[in-house]
Amino acid sequence: MKVYALSDIHGHLDTFMEALSKVDLSGENKLVLLGDYIHGPDDYGVIDQVISLQKKYGCDKVIALCGIDKEAATAGYWELGTDKPIFTGKSPAQTGSIPDFALKIVAGHIGTCRIAGDPSFHDVYYDGGSHYYIDGTVRKS
Repeated sequence: MKVYALSDIHGHLDTFMEALSKVDLSGENKLVLLGDYIHGPDDYGVIDQVISLQKKYGCDKVIALCGIDKEAATAGYWELGTDKPIFTGKSPAQTGSIPDFALKIVAGHIGTCRIAGDPSFHDVYYDGGSHYYIDGTVRKS
């Protein structure tokens, strides 16, 4: 099984469609969309595509996420303790291990070049603890 993850589409439907052309959703494969779908040239088109993908493949195969609150995770109630503003706009990025939290957090929103402290870094960033960041940026800020 392969799990594909995409984030920070920001209304760039053409770039989103290009990325989707590389995703194979056959068999047990899944696609996880990590948020920041809008605030760009074609917000409606991106949201429409996300909805279409979920209708075609199901919400268990195409998962559209936002994020979680680190304090809620530490307290053991991340699913209930994360409010909507955290899901849609958590900043700044947090790194490191979260005690007694076995899951890994995969997030976008903040360019991996900023987290890595290297303007040329545009790959997946793993902090060695509980966090993976995947926003390699599709446009210049």
